[in-house]
Amino acid sequence: MFENALITGGSGMIGTNINFGIKPTSNEMNVTSLLSINKYISKMNSISCIIHLVAANLRQSDSNVISAIKLNIDGTTNMLNIAKSKNIPFVLISSGAVFSDEDKTQIFYETTETCPNSVYGHTKSSSEKISLLYDKTILIRTGWLFGGNQKLHIKFVESCINNLILNQCVKASNDFYGSPTYVIDLIDEMKNLITESKFGIHHIINDGKACGYD
Repeated sequence: MFENALITGGSGMIGTNINFGIKPTSNEMNVTSLLSINKYISKMNSISCIIHLVAANLRQSDSNVISAIKLNIDGTTNMLNIAKSKNIPFVLISSGAVFSDEDKTQIFYETTETCPNSVYGHTKSSSEKISLLYDKTILIRTGWLFGGNQKLHIKFVESCINNLILNQCVKASNDFYGSPTYVIDLIDEMKNLITESKFGIHHIINDGKACGYD
C-alpha cells in the first residue's frame, strides 16, 4: 500500500518525515497543471493512494490570493480527479484554519461546521468540500506541528528551543490555545487510517492543549 503512494509536497515538514512512497518535486509534477500531472503519472507502474500535502501556507495565501486558489483549490481538485479515475484512496491534509479563531479556547470536533476567517482558511475549507465529494477521501485536520528539520521547518517549538540554547528571550502569546502535535505521531495515525480504509473527516492531534506561553 505505501510503497507506491504518490505524495505531493514531499519536501515540506510532513513530507520529509514520511519514509515511504514516491515524492515528485514541483518541477517534476506541478499539481496546478493537468498536463504536468498526467505526464508524470504516465511513467508510474501503479499508484496505491495519493497523499496530498502541498499547499500555500497562511502567509503565502494572504500575500497572493490568486496563487493560493490555484494551489490549494485547483491543485487539490486535480489530484482528487486522478484518485477518482484510479479508484484509490485520497488523503488530504487540512488545517484548523478552516475554523474561526475568535474564541481562543474553543474545542473543534469533526462535526463542527467550518467557519474560516482568513484567505488560507477559506481555500482549505473549499478544498475540503471538494475532496469530500469522493467516497474514498481521508480528510485529516491537524495543527501546531513540531518535529521538523531545524534548517528547513522551524516552527514555534523549534524557535523556542533555539532561543533557549542561545539564551535569548522567547516571545509567546498567552491567550491563543492549540494542541502541539508531533509530526511522527501524525504520520503513524495517517498510515493507520489508510490501512483500515477509514474514509471521512479525522482530527489528528496529540493529547492536551497549551498556549505559546505554556
